[in-house]
Amino acid sequence: MNENAGVIRLDTLMQSDHCVDRHGNQHALTDMTQGYLQNVLGYLRDGAVRLYEMEIQRHENQMFLAELKGWDPERPEPPLPQGTAAAQAWMEGTSIVTAIRTLLGETSQ
Repeated sequence: MNENAGVIRLDTLMQSDHCVDRHGNQHALTDMTQGYLQNVLGYLRDGAVRLYEMEIQRHENQMFLAELKGWDPERPEPPLPQGTAAAQAWMEGTSIVTAIRTLLGETSQ
């Protein structure tokens, strides 16, 4: 079993080639059945709020590190929008969801 089992890396959402199952194994999206792709898409959509909260935290951490490294606070980066709608929009815009929707023939959510 993979040491990353049960963990979704946010970086996985930003690519369009593979997904990682609950055991930490990589699967090429193009090798997955339509049913499997639908299950993955449903799982990602169901977890959008939780994953988006992780993305917000990552964004805030990056801004904090930028400030420590001398980033000009006079030009602050705007915070990410909050809420369920923002989380769902963010998830639909990720590379992996876009790729899965394309493979399933979806034109919108």
